[in-house]
Amino acid sequence: MSAFLLNAWYVGAWSEELGTGRPLARTLLETPIVLFRQNDGTPVALHDRCPHRFAPLSRGRIREDVIECGYHGLSFDRTGACVGNPHANAVPAAARVRSFPVIDRYSAVWIWMGEPQEADPGLIPDFAFLDDRITRRAVRGLTHVAASYWLEIDNLMDLSHIDYVHNGSIGSGAMYGGKHKVIQEGNTVRSNWWCPNVPCLPNFEPEIHANGRPTDHWLEMRWDPPGIMKLEVGVTLAGRPRSEGLAIPQGHFLTPETRASTHYFWTISRTNQLDSPEYDQILLNVTRRAFEGEDKPMLEAIQREMASGDLWAQQPVLLNVDKGAVQARRVLDKLLAEQDPPEQRSLEELGKVAQTAS
Repeated sequence: MSAFLLNAWYVGAWSEELGTGRPLARTLLETPIVLFRQNDGTPVALHDRCPHRFAPLSRGRIREDVIECGYHGLSFDRTGACVGNPHANAVPAAARVRSFPVIDRYSAVWIWMGEPQEADPGLIPDFAFLDDRITRRAVRGLTHVAASYWLEIDNLMDLSHIDYVHNGSIGSGAMYGGKHKVIQEGNTVRSNWWCPNVPCLPNFEPEIHANGRPTDHWLEMRWDPPGIMKLEVGVTLAGRPRSEGLAIPQGHFLTPETRASTHYFWTISRTNQLDSPEYDQILLNVTRRAFEGEDKPMLEAIQREMASGDLWAQQPVLLNVDKGAVQARRVLDKLLAEQDPPEQRSLEELGKVAQTAS
């Protein structure tokens, strides 16, 4: 079975990573990609490989909305067609690279790695809160993890690990008596935690002003395949409506680099302290400590221990807290098994189809 779902949207970069006039190289689904912007801001994604001598196009330069190979000067437009050959008046008919559908949305550049005609922007799940720049403020980051995106999905769908992996940082013991509920709606899986009558989380105390009073705490995760996740973390005084408390929605976007490494794009939005760069830095520091100093070493250790990466082949002992992660794995397993065509064409073969069609 293929390792990656091809007909799906993945985050390829944060929008601010792509500036006009400079290429960005990134390996996605074991395929080298070069991303850049045209002068009007339109994002472009091409296979990062010149068809002449296979030099990475990302080592070249952007000129007049085309990318020029840094080895022999062939240039390619946003469709992947060669539009310039400094060595002759004509371009070789076979001089073409694969282009990928891309779209700017929710402060991210999304890329479709499968059949271009199937790329429907309406399939990107809703993260509208990231577009609100009036009543909200967001911080973002990108963490490279030397572990499979499957393990990242497991980690985020099973938040019971917080009180162990994050003991002393964002863990507070609130999860011990929490109630866990998993809901599946089509291919969407929700893994929700409700933790009533617990001490206020330290990070929320300045806003909630619990002053020792108990609080109700919730964590609600929405997963859409292949690795698009929205988490809302909230706290309110015990027994009071959620609207009286504080909720912090987050985006967690997992894009495989290889079968055993992941680009982990994360963003956290808030409605408090909107004009405080200092608070931005506090959030970034807390988040990086949790994701990079605590989650990352654990997941990378698990990846090394598992070697093959096939969870089911390892015959894991499952606990009741695994239900959300298991449901997500089953959905993704099903979609990968159904991936059309059944012979599971590679990205390179899809590229040949795209070139022939154009």
